[in-house]
Amino acid sequence: MEAAEYWALGGNDDKALKAAAIGFNIILPESMTTKVDPDFYVMPENELTVSVFLALGTSWRRDSLSGVWQGLDYPSVKTVMWSQGVKKSDCKAVFNGLQVMEEAAINVLNSKLKK
Repeated sequence: MEAAEYWALGGNDDKALKAAAIGFNIILPESMTTKVDPDFYVMPENELTVSVFLALGTSWRRDSLSGVWQGLDYPSVKTVMWSQGVKKSDCKAVFNGLQVMEEAAINVLNSKLKK
């Protein structure tokens, strides 16, 4: 499993969490496991990016003929970041995080089309 896909799939097992952390060069605290919150855990420093990503739920581009998910509608990203109160100094980091989440989501969404 690719590190970013852990989050796109809902992240619910400790082994996958550790693999995802290694993929992002993150050192997890010993106390952090999915048992803390089995549904979904977001590290505090990622909360703003996840909030923006979730607010973009209706801002995806999809090919109307094939149904293939193409990615986020980038003009909408700026509007959503503004509406979520993202500071100008945080925009680059949030956008970079969105692109990681977007890539993982596209892989998962499009893999379901092939079945």
